[in-house]
Amino acid sequence: MIVKVFIQSKSDPAKEKEFKGLLQELRTKAMEVEGFISGETMQSIEDPTVHLTVGTWRSITNWNKWLNSPERKAIQEKFNQVLVEPVKMTLYHYE
Repeated sequence: MIVKVFIQSKSDPAKEKEFKGLLQELRTKAMEVEGFISGETMQSIEDPTVHLTVGTWRSITNWNKWLNSPERKAIQEKFNQVLVEPVKMTLYHYE
């Protein structure tokens, strides 16, 4: 079952360059993972520090494997340092 993952992030304006670099690193690594279909990131028009990433995965199992991988967790630790609040993550599937 295909899964859509919506991840909302709020970056520190002073660390925007680092934020975008780490975001690219996460996406590049995710593209190598079994089950990854696509990903895109959008920036809020009303608040440019708010970003929404939408990832598409073949299954919840594929997503969870990536979510819990040591490689992703290491990048996420660095990513957390450029955020002003924790990410909000919501998963959906097609009915």
